[in-house]
Amino acid sequence: MLISSTNWREEYSRGSDMRWFVDKINQMKNFDLYAIIFLSILLLVIIGIVPDSNVMRIILGVPFVLFFPGYALISALWPEKTKELSNAERIGLSLGLSLAIVPLIGLSLNYTFGIKLWPILTSLSIFIVAMSAIAIIRRSRAKEPFVFEIRMEKFEWKEVSKEDRTIIMAMCVAIAIAVGILIYIIVTPRPGEAFTAIYILGPDGKAEGYPTNLSIGENATVIVGIYNHEHREVRYTIIATINDSAEVVYLNDWNKTCVLTNDTAYAINITLSHDQTWEKEFKFSIAHPGKYKVMWKLLMDGKESSYEVHLWVNVI
Repeated sequence: MLISSTNWREEYSRGSDMRWFVDKINQMKNFDLYAIIFLSILLLVIIGIVPDSNVMRIILGVPFVLFFPGYALISALWPEKTKELSNAERIGLSLGLSLAIVPLIGLSLNYTFGIKLWPILTSLSIFIVAMSAIAIIRRSRAKEPFVFEIRMEKFEWKEVSKEDRTIIMAMCVAIAIAVGILIYIIVTPRPGEAFTAIYILGPDGKAEGYPTNLSIGENATVIVGIYNHEHREVRYTIIATINDSAEVVYLNDWNKTCVLTNDTAYAINITLSHDQTWEKEFKFSIAHPGKYKVMWKLLMDGKESSYEVHLWVNVI
C-alpha cells in the first residue's frame, strides 16, 4: 500500500514529536520516582474530592497497591545499575514486594488506627514517598545510578530470554488476577455490618439530664431510641423493667406513665425497615424507695437479643 507524501510527513512529524517527548522524559533524573510520588498524591486528592470515582480508583489504585510500594523499596535498596538485576527482574520484584508490603502495613494498622480506607491510603503513601526520597538520595550518591528509560525500539518477543519471558508472563497473570479481584470487589454490592442500636436520651433529647434521683411516685421522662441497620425489616419488642423476672404487660403505646415495680414490666412492639430510626418518650415512676436499675431490653422478631440499655435511679 502506498502512502502519500503528505501522510508520510504527518506520520514522521508525529513520530518525531513522540521521540522528542520521550527524550525529554529520559533526560529527567529520577522521573520514575517523581511520577510515583505524583500519582500517589493524585490518588489521595481524587478519593478526597470525588469519593465515588470508581474508574479513577481502579486506574490509579491498582499500581498504587500492586507496584508503587515494591518499586520504591527496590529503588532504595538497589540505586545503582547492576547486571544482576535486569529491568524485567526489577519490575517482577516490585510486584512481589508490593504483595508483601501491603499486608504487613495492614497488619500494623489492625493494632493501631484500624484497617480503614484513609489509614491504609495514608500509610502506603508515606511508605512510598519515604522510600522514593531515600532512593533519590542514594541515586545521587551512586557512581553509576540506575536510570529509568523509555525505549522506542520495536519489541521482539523472540529476543527476550527464557528467564525474562517467565517473569513477564508471571507478572501479566498476577496483574490480571489482581485487577479481576479488584473489579469484582468494586462491582459486587457489600451489605456491610449488620447491627441494631438502642439508646436513651434525657428529656431534652440530649445525652445528659437523665432523671437519676427521684422521689417516691415522682414522674420521670427519658427518650428511648432504636436504629435498625440489619439490612432487613425487623420487628422489635422493647421491654421496660426493673426486674428481669417481672410479668410483661404489652401496651399499644407509651403515652401514659408506667409505674415500674418488681412484679410488672411494660413492652411495646414496633417494626422498622433498614436504616430507619425510631424515638419515643417513656414516662415512668417508681412507687418504693431504693436504688433501681431501670432497663430497656430488646427482642428481635420475638427472640431475645443482647441489646439493652439501663439507667440507675435512686428513689427516696
